[in-house]
Formats: sequence, structure tokens, C-alpha cells
Amino acid sequence: MLKNMKTTGIANLFESARSNPWYYIQGAILDFTEDVVDRMSALGVSKSDLARKLECKPAYITKMLGGDTNFTLVSMVKVAMALDTEVRIHLQPKEASTYWIHEIKGKQDDEIQTEAWSSEASISPLKVDFQMRRVSDAFNHEECIPA
Repeated sequence: MLKNMKTTGIANLFESARSNPWYYIQGAILDFTEDVVDRMSALGVSKSDLARKLECKPAYITKMLGGDTNFTLVSMVKVAMALDTEVRIHLQPKEASTYWIHEIKGKQDDEIQTEAWSSEASISPLKVDFQMRRVSDAFNHEECIPA
């Protein structure tokens, strides 16, 4: 009985949080900062390196990566450019899941690096079949990706 009351309380808490715009704002900030950290790691860029590229103090980078920054589109684009990336924003219906696939062509036409992920936290990891150009989640549900 007590466990059921706790579960109901937590469910109500999440439902209440989802009715507040700050829940989604913090989610967007978290998504962006995670992407920045992932890209920094992939490029071998330190906080000091990024600060130099952005012509700011390293303390700002620490604050930014800690989620304490109210980003503007301008600041997001500057960070993205410093990490040799672009910002892409889309609107997603609440009941939808988004699947992202990045194909990065190498120096030769047949050299392609592919990264894939989903907006759905419960669908992980995504598996990519390069030749069939299909994305499937861990449960082997498949969706065709237009070539």
C-alpha cells in the first residue's frame, strides 16, 4: 500500500512538472549541453580550448556545461561553430519520437561515418544497418529511412 502511494505521488509530481514550461526548458538545456560535451570529447577539445575559441573565460564554459546558462540562439550557434557543428531545431509533437542519423562523408565516396540516436530514452541503443539504410531499436522494430 505504501509503495503504491509513493508511486502515485511520483507520477503526480512528474505530471505536474510536465505542465510547467521550465520542465521543457531544462530538458532542452540538458540536451544541448550533453551534445556540447559529446562533441568536445569527440574532437578532444578541453574546456580551456573551447573558452579560447569563444573568447570567453573558462569559468563561463564550466557554468555553461553545468546547465546554469539560459542560452540564446546566438550563444548556441557560437558554441556550435566553435565545435565545427551546426544547431538544428525542430518541433516535435508530444506523442512522437525522433530518430536522428548523421552521415559524415569521408574523403572517398564510399567512406561514411554514421551516428544514430533517438529522442526516446527507452529506445537505446539504436542499431544502424549501413547498406539497407534502416534504423532499428533494441527490440528490432524497423523503420525505413528514405535514401
